[in-house]
Amino acid sequence: MFDTSAISRGFFIYGKHRSWKTGVNGLVSQVSETEILVQFLPDIPNTAKHYLIQAEEVKREEWKLLISGDLQNIFEVNGNGTA
Repeated sequence: MFDTSAISRGFFIYGKHRSWKTGVNGLVSQVSETEILVQFLPDIPNTAKHYLIQAEEVKREEWKLLISGDLQNIFEVNGNGTA
């Protein structure tokens, strides 16, 4: 489960799913104990996209996540919780 007191809307996030070649930078749009919705800008102008991170997938170590509220203090989220 995600710690909603440590991660909130507007935080910067780098997410890389194990099936992706590269990770994607974005902003946390919504966060709950079970999922994080990330909004990002794709290569197509004037559009925005999103991806969803499920807590169960993080627990199974399918994601690499780096999260920061200020881009100075960066923490990694792993299958055991916040590192």
